[in-house]
Amino acid sequence: MTHMQNWMLAASAAVACTGMAIAGADDGSIVAWGDNGWGQCNVPAPNTGFVAIAGCGAHSLGLKADGSIVAWGLNNYGQCDVPAPNTGFAAVAGGERHSLGLKADGSIVAWGFNDYGQCDVPAPNTGFVGVAAGFQHSLGLKANGSIVAWGWNDDGQCNVPAPNTGFVAVAGDGDHSLGLKADGSIVAWGSNEFGQCNVPAPNTGFVAVAGGGWHSLGLKADGSIVAWGDNWFGQCDDPAPNSGFMAIAAGMSHSLGLKADGSIVAWGWNDDGQCNVPPPNTGFVVLAGGGAHSLGLMGGASGTPARVASFTVQTGAHIAGNAADLRESDNARVKIDAAFIEGGNPPYQMIVDVKLKTQVVDPTDLHILVEGKLSQNGGTAKLYLRNWAQGGWTRIATDPIGKTEMIQKVGGLNPNKYINGNGIIKLRIRHQKTTSSNGDPFRSLIDHVQALVR
Repeated sequence: MTHMQNWMLAASAAVACTGMAIAGADDGSIVAWGDNGWGQCNVPAPNTGFVAIAGCGAHSLGLKADGSIVAWGLNNYGQCDVPAPNTGFAAVAGGERHSLGLKADGSIVAWGFNDYGQCDVPAPNTGFVGVAAGFQHSLGLKANGSIVAWGWNDDGQCNVPAPNTGFVAVAGDGDHSLGLKADGSIVAWGSNEFGQCNVPAPNTGFVAVAGGGWHSLGLKADGSIVAWGDNWFGQCDDPAPNSGFMAIAAGMSHSLGLKADGSIVAWGWNDDGQCNVPPPNTGFVVLAGGGAHSLGLMGGASGTPARVASFTVQTGAHIAGNAADLRESDNARVKIDAAFIEGGNPPYQMIVDVKLKTQVVDPTDLHILVEGKLSQNGGTAKLYLRNWAQGGWTRIATDPIGKTEMIQKVGGLNPNKYINGNGIIKLRIRHQKTTSSNGDPFRSLIDHVQALVR
């Protein structure tokens, strides 16, 4: 029996799973459904304050707003025993029987099953901005756009194809790996038994990537999903209408998509109810797939998303070249994939103005959701709204110095101040860094911007 067949027969099948801190998790509770044979759907109390999730083989991970990780479910190899000090984490990921946490300082911590070295993070363990895991291998995305992979490599899942540069996201799956390039193309490598590494043409316009046991998913800038690889359970049959998606995830043999209205769509293998999203299916801001279970993170905020009208990057004196690659992941969110500041003297800054338009008549509340990341410590993220009543810009949020994850969520805003008579909302995001970048490119990433109006 092959290594892969052993995995397929296991009750707790491994999948690629990763969770980055997200914006808007005011409620921050987790909903879990599907196989619960090891308690992987029993979120520990208090079920609040979570900002990221990851669904693994038969265990689950949640990242709290205070930077700590909570783990539950199967723990036969210590995959739920988060190493001390359990603080300062910015992202989580896990494979079948191991777990990973990305620290705010750019280092990765790994624990659990390690027979294949999947928990031995290669030196230098610094400069990481993303993390992912497959069955028995691990991956880290560096600030310079390269991917580092380690662990089980019998199918070449750790051999990142050349040129290993220009990546903005990474995903790990059963025994294959995927990377999203800044130009919107996907690179896949490793096991290809079911064509899971054969990205369909045209391989362009992607803004997110995910993978399951033997299939892969890509989210297009127009909000549609492309799926390829094993389709025995219909996990690659995208449900109609294939539009309006803003995030994707996958389990072993099922797929999930998050709609702009906060609902989750799930399809594929459903023997354990992993595709039966519990009612009310609304208010989700991120999703994750496990072996045969699924998770959704509640954002707490409600309302009608405002449509993106335009966005402008204001480049400062210290931003070189093409400052940003702009993509609109759907008509309600902005995704600004990357801006590089090549050095020079501080302060460095990137300013992005986003114009949104709402059709809500007589609005009573405005809620702003923003997620951003900086490739180095020592930066701040400030959020402003155009104050139509008083003129000028009003600062509504600031993330302090010393963080790489910039999570900003502001609710209860007065629409009479910040929405004009034509339904226009103007948002300004300013990323600043006052200390030297030590000659390394300083990357500013604005991952999601959304305005909810009710």
